[in-house]
Amino acid sequence: PVIPFGGPGIVCQIDESRFNHKPKYNRGRPPMRENWVFGVLSTAYSPSRGYFQLVPRRDAETLLPIIQRALLPGSTVHSDDWAAYRRLQARLPNVVANQGVVVHRYNFVDPITGVHTQNIESLWSRLKSTVKERRGIR
Repeated sequence: PVIPFGGPGIVCQIDESRFNHKPKYNRGRPPMRENWVFGVLSTAYSPSRGYFQLVPRRDAETLLPIIQRALLPGSTVHSDDWAAYRRLQARLPNVVANQGVVVHRYNFVDPITGVHTQNIESLWSRLKSTVKERRGIR
C-alpha cells in the first residue's frame, strides 16, 4: 500500500526513467524489454521521501492514477514537459494545486520560475549506479 505524501505547499517532483543495464564489451544478453520506472518524490523531507513503480507504459492513463495514489491533496508538482504530465491541475484538480514545468530542451532549471527536477534526476542516478554495481557493469 502507498502512504500518500505531499500536501499544501509541499513540492513533489515526478519523472520516469528507463532501467536497462547491459554489461560492457558485449557480454551477456541484451534486456528482453524496456523497464520503465515512474517516480514521485517529495522534497520536503530529509532524506527525501518517494514512491516508485515499474510501469508498462508512460502514458497519462498509466501515470495519473499513480500520482493520485501517491500525493495528498493540494500538492505542488514539478515535472518536465512529457505529454502525459500536461495539464495536471485540470486532470487531477483534487490532488494537484500547482504545477511547474521545466523544458529540458532549453534549460535544466527554468530561469523565470526556478522550477527543476534535479532531485529526482539525482535519485535516478544513485539508483542506477546501485543496479549497475550489482550487475558488474561498474
